[in-house]
Amino acid sequence: MMMRYLMICCFLHFGNICAVAQEVPSQDYYVVIGAFSHLAEAVKLTEEANLKSFNAHYAFYEKKKKYYVYLLHTTELKKAKSFLRLIRKETEYKKAHLVKGKWEGI
Repeated sequence: MMMRYLMICCFLHFGNICAVAQEVPSQDYYVVIGAFSHLAEAVKLTEEANLKSFNAHYAFYEKKKKYYVYLLHTTELKKAKSFLRLIRKETEYKKAHLVKGKWEGI
């Protein structure tokens, strides 16, 4: 189990190093593991994921009026989809999903 988390951490680390700058306006993609109406619930899930060696964050999505907990934020759709498949297959976050858009950071 720990090996899976290490593989995911390596994917995130090296994926960020290999990012290529683009001249066209980029779209933001998030791999989301939870969405909540209350901040306390988002904070709790973020802390739980981080205890499992993830680099989880939360942000407020104004359009939906919810706090979203996410494991990856990227402008590369291919990277987001690949990471999403890995998360669904190798972790307990089977209902993780992809969301695109700009969010207000917390």
